[in-house]
Amino acid sequence: MNELAPSYDPLQYPLLFLAWEDMWSENLRLQNNQDKARTRVSMVVYYAQTMHFSSELSTLHLGGCLFQQYIVDVTAKI
Repeated sequence: MNELAPSYDPLQYPLLFLAWEDMWSENLRLQNNQDKARTRVSMVVYYAQTMHFSSELSTLHLGGCLFQQYIVDVTAKI
């Protein structure tokens, strides 16, 4: 499977992504875009937002060593 496929992350890390949803894809667009120059979401921006720690606990941040491996894989993908 291509690592840029939207379902790659949930298939590779099923314990981190319990709710099956597609991740980043090349066709992902910004919602409520005020800046008309940029309409697509880059991979760096998407994963930075995904890994950003918020006040809510997520399975991603509770993954421990698996979360660290995910960060390494995402960094290599970018």
